[in-house]
Amino acid sequence: MNHARILALAAALAGLAACQPKAGGSTVGNAVPVATVNGAVIGRDFFEFYIKGITGKPSSELSAEQRRQALDNLIRAQLVAQEASREGIDKNTDTAALLELSRLNVLQQAVSDRYLKDKKPTETELRAEYETQVAALPKLEYHARHILLATEPFAQKIVDRLAKGEKFEDLASASRWTPRRTTAEILAGLRPTAWRSRSPRPWWA
Repeated sequence: MNHARILALAAALAGLAACQPKAGGSTVGNAVPVATVNGAVIGRDFFEFYIKGITGKPSSELSAEQRRQALDNLIRAQLVAQEASREGIDKNTDTAALLELSRLNVLQQAVSDRYLKDKKPTETELRAEYETQVAALPKLEYHARHILLATEPFAQKIVDRLAKGEKFEDLASASRWTPRRTTAEILAGLRPTAWRSRSPRPWWA
């Protein structure tokens, strides 16, 4: 059975699953059920966790329709997962590897969160980290200057005069290079890593 058929089956059975008697079986969440899908109980805690994850709010702050849609999504996911297990998809090499990686990532994040929960960095530690990050930045900086002109012919005149050795400051302060007053800007303190995103591209580049 391919994935498209699984999804179609899930949609067809979703309405029936919520009506099934709450028989014994595996439980997702605590023992207070919100739905039972082929014997698998979706518990209240798991439902609340799911709601908080997708909305950032407890279910009590959602409308009845929003809670219904969320529960339908969980029921549908449970149906698809059950069908996948019956088809042996969870035993597929790639699928099993992805499931294991997901498990490892979740446990790793949980351990990290628990470790850092009551361990706020001190001012000294923050300063030390800041100094480390600053020390890793490139030391070379460029002081870029450019003159904005209205047309290419005016710009070419500037380029030619710069090539002949005229000072940039004198050319930048000139007022008759365009029909309107020339706009001159100086961009200072650019590191090489920021150059591409912050430096305007001249017309001749």
